[in-house]
Amino acid sequence: MKKFLLVNYTTPNSSANEIPYLWLTLKSYFQRNSKDPSAWQWLDPEYSDVAESPQELIDRIVEQEPDVLGISCYMWNDKLTMHVAEQVKRKLPNIKIVAGGPALYYENFKSWFVQYWFIDALCEYSGYGEVFITDYLDGVPVEQIPFSVYPALRRAFWNKSSSGYTKREFNYPMPYLDNIDYLKRFPKKETTVILDTTRGCPYSCSYCEWGGGTSTKVVFKPIEDTMKELEVIFQYLTPSYIDIINANFGIVKDDIDIAKKIVELNKNKVVKYVNLYGPTKTSKKFLKQIYDIFLSNGILDDIKVSVQHTNQTILHNISRIDMPFDEQIDFYTDLRDKYNKNLRAELIIGLPGETLDTFYDLIEHITKSKYLEPTMYEWMMLPSAPAASPDYISKMKLQTKQVLVNL
Repeated sequence: MKKFLLVNYTTPNSSANEIPYLWLTLKSYFQRNSKDPSAWQWLDPEYSDVAESPQELIDRIVEQEPDVLGISCYMWNDKLTMHVAEQVKRKLPNIKIVAGGPALYYENFKSWFVQYWFIDALCEYSGYGEVFITDYLDGVPVEQIPFSVYPALRRAFWNKSSSGYTKREFNYPMPYLDNIDYLKRFPKKETTVILDTTRGCPYSCSYCEWGGGTSTKVVFKPIEDTMKELEVIFQYLTPSYIDIINANFGIVKDDIDIAKKIVELNKNKVVKYVNLYGPTKTSKKFLKQIYDIFLSNGILDDIKVSVQHTNQTILHNISRIDMPFDEQIDFYTDLRDKYNKNLRAELIIGLPGETLDTFYDLIEHITKSKYLEPTMYEWMMLPSAPAASPDYISKMKLQTKQVLVNL
């Protein structure tokens, strides 16, 4: 039996007891769709960076002697992960290494596979990793694997797979239901679980990337499957924190039922906080009901208002579609008063078109309300976002600088 190992390092400030969701979903899909699931042993993932050095991780990987190593690269772990993968390849020259994630920087770098000589194939940014990994482990030729990016001409160039794949036909895995044995032995203290019920985003915000792609049709997980997964989560784990990683949670009415199900299962009050990573940009009526449901159960600390900016030129530059800022504030006023919770405005500074004047105007606008708490983020250029294209950079006259994060 061959062995597969996944390395997906979390951020230094993330929960040390976060469920390894990527591993769970890849494994579930593989079990359900592989031509020969018994041919591969799925080693427990390497996903936590607490009190570990790169050398310790390298040694642990080498000890297990996997036949295929999968790595997932984000801006907070890509340099470390690539270093580890290269050293593993030197010690295990016959190992195959495949990579995915939004921080691979291959799109405008044709000789990528020369510099990263130790990588055998990539899953493209907007691809579905479950489909890619399953076909790769099943031995499908790399050029025929959906979403595959692979070296050509002695690694001097790369090509993308010509194999078509209709995302609407994606059979959503059941990461929790299919991995109960793993959940039983997972530490129960202060667990962070991840809920993923959609893939893709219909909007085209230039600064953004999201699993399944942006400016694309959304693929929905069947609501009955989500309900089953939630029951498994509450039965076998102690979900202190729930991260809902949809790009637009609240975009459909089913999301209200998901919120109600979480509250129903939280009868023992184990959940401390629900985090909506991507509240819907447009279906505010549904989102308001979801906020009300979570606030009534005491598992939401504030009311997130994602506006990015108030300047119309900047919003046009980033192709942002949303309800106007002042209308959003008015829309959520009754919830603010009902639960005595502040509204939290999420803003990004340094977006295309930003000047000192627009920044000061933004601050003045935000601080008019004593019930509004601004949360500001510096814009970080994601290599898989539309804004990273050379044409966009040239059009907006952008200058970028590499900085270290999460030191």
